[in-house]
Amino acid sequence: MNIGGCSEKKPILIFRLGNNPFAIDLSKVERVLPAMTIQPLSQASERFCGWVDVGGTARPVVDLRKQFGFPTRGLELSDRFLLVEVNNRPLALLVEAVEQIEVIEVEEMPPSGSVPLGASQVQGVIHDGFIYINDLESCLSLKETELDQVVVT
Repeated sequence: MNIGGCSEKKPILIFRLGNNPFAIDLSKVERVLPAMTIQPLSQASERFCGWVDVGGTARPVVDLRKQFGFPTRGLELSDRFLLVEVNNRPLALLVEAVEQIEVIEVEEMPPSGSVPLGASQVQGVIHDGFIYINDLESCLSLKETELDQVVVT
């Protein structure tokens, strides 16, 4: 909210998928973890590439490359997991790199913008060269029933 001409500032986390920078609200991210072995899932939709054990909690992994239509690739040591909650469920988002935390002024965000080829599912806007995902739940389009079907093997 803009009170007395002051714009709202929001910390964001900038990460990469290929050559494309993305960002999400830092408050949505619990932690960032380095790459680790992804275990297989059974009875899960194709958007999940497996699960990781984080402190005794199994977290389904969403490969954001696959989610946004980029070519898939194997797990690399430089990859990172963004630990988030979507619909009150813990998830790990697989990204290629985490770059930095920035503080942006919300009023400066344009209402919409073009997104790179393959990222048409992004619910976000272009800002300073990155795609800001302003609604993680809508962006991932994960339904409760889909999350309920995830079975860790």
